[in-house]
Amino acid sequence: PVAQILSAQSAVTGTDIAGAAMLIKGSRGTGAGAPGSVGIQTGIAGSTGATQSVLNTALLIDAVQHVTLGNTGSNPPVAGTGAASIGVNASDQRFRVTSGAAVTSIAFTFGKAWLVTPVCTLSEESATPVTLGWSALSTSGGTITSVSALTSVVIDVLCQ
Repeated sequence: PVAQILSAQSAVTGTDIAGAAMLIKGSRGTGAGAPGSVGIQTGIAGSTGATQSVLNTALLIDAVQHVTLGNTGSNPPVAGTGAASIGVNASDQRFRVTSGAAVTSIAFTFGKAWLVTPVCTLSEESATPVTLGWSALSTSGGTITSVSALTSVVIDVLCQ
């Protein structure tokens, strides 16, 4: 294979020539039909052999300009001890976890391991605010902790 670069035409000769803008466009729909999204995919290394790598969406911009980085739901995080569920359409970058009954820790496993430990923030909006923290966070998952018992508390996790 030969490396490829997608580029707008550059100025070749002349003095103080401005560069050109470059747009990548998703497909336009008609009427109430949804327009297309724009994405960038990268390969995921597989096992030894001659089979081509599987592609994974690294960046996706949808028709309403929502940006999704990395995992787009094909390998969502997995709920572990203390977690009642992880929300639908979850990704390793952004997901919502709901606690079980009377738990002080909630474990989860990322759908795909990160190359380096991500920085993750936690937020929740319950009637009685609780203090949340991490007892463990690694490239493969984490454990969210609380000093008070949680029952059906919804926690938003954002990792980067």
